Amino acid sequence: MDPPFLFKSVMADPQLSVSVLSVELTMDSAPSALSLVLDQLMFVIRKSHCVNGEERDVEIAIREALDNAIHHGNRRDPSKRIHIRCRCETRREVLLVIRDEGQGFDPSEVVYPAISVNGKDLSQRGLNLMRQYMDEVHFERAGTEVHMWKRCKIAHGNFS
Repeated sequence: MDPPFLFKSVMADPQLSVSVLSVELTMDSAPSALSLVLDQLMFVIRKSHCVNGEERDVEIAIREALDNAIHHGNRRDPSKRIHIRCRCETRREVLLVIRDEGQGFDPSEVVYPAISVNGKDLSQRGLNLMRQYMDEVHFERAGTEVHMWKRCKIAHGNFS
């Protein structure tokens, strides 16, 4: 049995004055794969100290993006995969790109309610949370790819 995700690459760039760690993953379009992949991504993010003190926000946004890719993008189709790129810069920021193999959507048609008041609004809850917890969120490739940034708000601290 194949694992639910595959690390494509992990690399640090020694030429830069700041530590940079890049990770690429591919995962199944299965809800059972989400927690394992999220745990692996959060391990990298925590160890890289790219968003000290903001890890919880990043974790919520990643969970929502992966859940959307599984359920709305790929519609749980086992033949489709989710592609993830994560770039961490120590004490600076994290950039995440999550791409599904679905039909996409028009992000301009999404309403971002402050409070969900009915079942219809709940279907947009994930997008709202991503925008709330990350510094920047935008969509590419006809809505099949979400780009999310979170910048470190604490420049110094204990990095053990």
